This record gives sequence, structure tokens and C-alpha cells, in this order.
Amino acid sequence: MPNTSMDRLRFKTAVAKIVERYGDWISDNRHLNNLLAATDQKFDQIIFFESPPDFAVQLMRTGFQRNEGCSVAAMTLSRRDDDALPDYQRKIYFDRSMVTEHTIVHEIFHFLTHPAFGRELRPKVVEGFTEYFTHKIIGAQGSTAAAAAATGDNTVQHKSAYADYTRNVQTTRDYLRNVVFATIKQDRAINLAPTQRGTGFMGHQRNAGFQPPVNDYPGVSFKNFTKRAYFKGDPAMIRFIQDQSGW
Repeated sequence: MPNTSMDRLRFKTAVAKIVERYGDWISDNRHLNNLLAATDQKFDQIIFFESPPDFAVQLMRTGFQRNEGCSVAAMTLSRRDDDALPDYQRKIYFDRSMVTEHTIVHEIFHFLTHPAFGRELRPKVVEGFTEYFTHKIIGAQGSTAAAAAATGDNTVQHKSAYADYTRNVQTTRDYLRNVVFATIKQDRAINLAPTQRGTGFMGHQRNAGFQPPVNDYPGVSFKNFTKRAYFKGDPAMIRFIQDQSGW
């Protein structure tokens, strides 16, 4: 069954919400700009709302398993080197029977993720950050509300797949708030020399080799570090996540 006018409207409404909030970060995203400029015919070559049997066939073609992450209800297809292929367009497939606002927004963020972010970080970290941004749009607060938004279907597979996401995003948010940014603020306030750095920093409790990141990662802040890594592929910010995430 081809996309309906309602399918396109739901998707474009979600895109509009993301653009309203993160437009400054994604204005030059070529995948987004191709999508925004697309006619309905072109849109239907990029975004696919499919029946459950057709979606299952697409899963088999791509080698995904039904219980692998967001492939339970949707999947975004891209190439690891798609930043080097200017004509390549990412595609999103949805199982129409399982689509929610949460699912659509989550996949749009995958569609917008900088290729370097996906290449350099482990899948569960990528999923965690994708959920983090998804919650900023749909308004879910914490893992309990996220789980309610993500597990509307009653199947065990659906609940199991999204439970991992919600744990990842809760870990992400707690870790950023309680360890990383608390450490940065403490380091900036105390401004100790390297030889004076002791176990008072929160980061030392997680990693004995931790060094406060102010000098190594200039410009890191609560407001921009996740967006610089996720949307722009900033190498220093991605390295910061690699060095500090530990998951």
C-alpha cells in the first residue's frame, strides 16, 4: 500500500517540530533539504509507510532482525560513507501498524544524524542520544514516560526492543547531568593545575584515569556539546563522548 496523504502529513508535522527546535543545527543537512524540497512523488521514494507483511519483507532484504532496535517498528537505511556520496539519499521504512509520533520523530533524528556520529560510536550510544533528542520533541520526561510513549503495542517484541532504548536514554541523561557536566563545572570553578587534580572530581569515581576535559575539549558546554557531535559530527565532541561515556 503506498503512502497516504495522512502518512505524509504525520511525517511532515514531525519534521516541522524538529526544524522549529533544531533548525540552526540542521539547516545545511542535505538529507533534510532534499526531503523538504521533495514533491509527493519524490517523498514516496524516500519515506515508506508499509503494511506489516511488506515491512517484514524489507527487514529480510536488509538483514535486520525483528528484535534489533528500532527495526521492530521502523528503520532508517543509510551507508556508512554517505557523507562522501553527495547523491545518496537516506530512506526510512515504517511498519504502518506500529507507527506512533515517537517512532516517527525517532527515525527522523536517525535520518538527520551526522555519519561520523554513527560510525564512531557504539549502536547503544547512538540510540541513547537519538532517544534523548526524541524526548525533547515529544515531551516525555524520563524513562517511565518514554516507555509509555514507545510501547503502545502489546507485543512482547515491541516492548522489549524499546525498553533498551529507554534505559539507554535515561543512562545518557543521568550521566550527562550527574557526571560529565558536574565535573566540567567543578573543574572550571576550581581551575586547578594538572598536578593538583585529585579524587575530588566526580569523573574519578567512574574512571581512575579521568582528566577534567576543559583543556582537552575547549568549548564543551551543556548547551551545545551533544548537538555539535550528533548533528555536525564535530570530531572533538565525538571523541569526548567516546572518552567519557564508558558504555
